[in-house]
Amino acid sequence: MTPTCEADGHGVSNVSRRGSWRGVALAAAALLVGVAGVVTAAPSQANLSVCPVGYQPTVHTITPRANFQAEISKLCAGDTLALEPGTYVTGYLRFYADTFGPTGITKASAARPITVTAADPSQPPLIQGGLQFTGANYWRFSYLRVQATAAGLSALYMNGGVGWSVRFSEFFGARATNSYANVVISGSKGYPRGFEFRGNLVHDAAISNRADATDHNLYVNFQGATGSGGLITRNVLWNAPHGVGIKLGNGGAANALGPWGVVVSMNTIYNSGRSILLHGNVRSNTIYGNLLQRATAKFARDPRTTLIYVHDVTGPKNYFHHNYGFTASMFAYDPKRAVAIATGNRMYNDAAHNPVLRSSTAGILMPQNAVAKPYGAAGTGRWP
Repeated sequence: MTPTCEADGHGVSNVSRRGSWRGVALAAAALLVGVAGVVTAAPSQANLSVCPVGYQPTVHTITPRANFQAEISKLCAGDTLALEPGTYVTGYLRFYADTFGPTGITKASAARPITVTAADPSQPPLIQGGLQFTGANYWRFSYLRVQATAAGLSALYMNGGVGWSVRFSEFFGARATNSYANVVISGSKGYPRGFEFRGNLVHDAAISNRADATDHNLYVNFQGATGSGGLITRNVLWNAPHGVGIKLGNGGAANALGPWGVVVSMNTIYNSGRSILLHGNVRSNTIYGNLLQRATAKFARDPRTTLIYVHDVTGPKNYFHHNYGFTASMFAYDPKRAVAIATGNRMYNDAAHNPVLRSSTAGILMPQNAVAKPYGAAGTGRWP
């Protein structure tokens, strides 16, 4: 599936996906420096957290013919799993920290993280099925493409976990599976802490027959607590016309406990019903530096559209600043004034302020108009 680019607010064209990864290839290669060439096999019982004392971290390089589930489950702290180019037809896989059997995984540490990445970042492997990780402490995922193929399920589901990261990867497929989201960050087994979701492409959310507009690209729905939260930054999300680009909230019930302590910064969100949605008891979330373009969802009794929808928010200390909006009736709809719409937010509809988003081998949906270049995934962060 190829991304689209917006030239003038109306026309679109296709671009090559492979070229879009060239700018990050060298950074990914650094993940393997210092451990390449080690061939010691990890013990099969790694999923019981009994990797032997003194075990030396290993780089495991696999091809699409490998048993992907078994390779994930046997990783010990400090290991790297490098995926050769190609298509890995895995089906939907669920992994749980410190459990018995083929679905178990080891909890890693900040000093010895577990890494799953592309052997060649310029040719990221395609994983067809979907991945769900529960309690993946200090796991690092990078330079992957994951396509959701299981009915009703997402491409990626990160459940709880401490210090994990997902970087420079691509997630899609919800339009075919009718999942509520392409990516979910949840917490049914404990809220996530210190996570990072950076530099990813997330696109083409479902367009379902559900009465509510609940088909999102990124759905962050863990129940927050003191110390929970993480960073969502420098991602490009596009095409969620029956939902939102990024939702922070747990369902739609009144005062539902939702995410606390999330920073949503420097993302580009294009062509959604709404760009960002906050709902319920969410608190201490900061949203800044995002480039938001084209909100299409109207209200039931109001033909206007909004880039940011503050829906019955009851939690305090949610803060928006220095975001750039284009093509909507309103920058934010917050009739109860539940969040702080602070300084530096900009909202335009005139041609002079069109970001002119285009895609090339250098990147996906990058603004060509200088007035928008401080914002979004490729932004400078130097506000005017």
